Amino acid sequence: MKAKVVVGMSGGVDSSVAAALLQKEGYEVIGVHLVLWPHCSPAGGEGSCCGTAALESSIKAAEGLGIPLRVEDVSEEFESTVIGYFAPEYGRGRTPNPCVVCNRSVKFPALLRAADDVGAVFAATGHYARTAGNGRCRLLRAADPKYDQTYFLSRLTQGQLSRSLFPLGMVEKKRVREIYGRMGPGLRERRSSHDVCFIEGRDYGKFLKERYPGLARKGDVIDAGGRKLGEHEGIAFYTVGQRHGLGIGGGRPLYVTRIKPSTNTVVLGGEDDLHKNGMIVGDCSWIPFNEPPTIMDCTVKIRYGRSEARARVTRTGHATVEGAFDDAQRAIAPGQVAVFYRGEEVLGGGFIERSF
Repeated sequence: MKAKVVVGMSGGVDSSVAAALLQKEGYEVIGVHLVLWPHCSPAGGEGSCCGTAALESSIKAAEGLGIPLRVEDVSEEFESTVIGYFAPEYGRGRTPNPCVVCNRSVKFPALLRAADDVGAVFAATGHYARTAGNGRCRLLRAADPKYDQTYFLSRLTQGQLSRSLFPLGMVEKKRVREIYGRMGPGLRERRSSHDVCFIEGRDYGKFLKERYPGLARKGDVIDAGGRKLGEHEGIAFYTVGQRHGLGIGGGRPLYVTRIKPSTNTVVLGGEDDLHKNGMIVGDCSWIPFNEPPTIMDCTVKIRYGRSEARARVTRTGHATVEGAFDDAQRAIAPGQVAVFYRGEEVLGGGFIERSF
């Protein structure tokens, strides 16, 4: 029998198969279901990270594997740390990434605490990623590039990465579904959860209006020259690059090009106005080194689901860099996470402060 390991089990396909693969490898596996957000509907909704449906699916998967399942309530941490970051960021005219924050500040700390409680060496998840290195741990892309999730893990610490296992890192998604289909009766494939998984229906605007009505503060919609084009319902409900729901009709297509919280205004412009040559990224967290070289030539992903772009990144402070792209990039949104890659390796990630 190999070392003892806890596996974060959300009730989904990926985490269930991760537990099955580790068990097959000879690990002593203990499942851990994290209750992150108790305000979901009882059913939790498809792809929800919470709710009784997700818990029941985790229980069935654990029973099918013959492994124990612990249920850990970390909802207070989640609300204070993730929701406490998510809503105010929108109120500041920024576009947050709650999944990246949750992984570093809530999910992985909770799994490692559970590991310590049961005397486990490792904590594992169903993320598509790989680690390597004897000493300092490195984070590498998954073998299946279409499902690579290193973007969401880019701000994990060395302490977290060195004790983490990602059993799906070398497995194709098609194979994962095949394994799940053979895991036993009563298991139903659930839609994968990501990003705003705690908001049923992914309607973040409705969520903010209901829970934070103070964010619905009207202001002016203007063009780059300051001419008023209309009114908005609150800067929290807009993001850079947005075209639909602006309430401005006629003429050329218009997009949100900038959000100015100091004046409570939303600035619109054309497609050309969305393209920027560079950005400032702050609060950077680095993986293969304590501090990056002064200048790095690498690729950068400015949103999950976006293709990477080549850039020259210059360190301007301990945790701040300036990135200059080879080709101008569209809709660089302050608040989103920028992740830096060199080949298959993740160098780190930080929060976009502004574009230029």
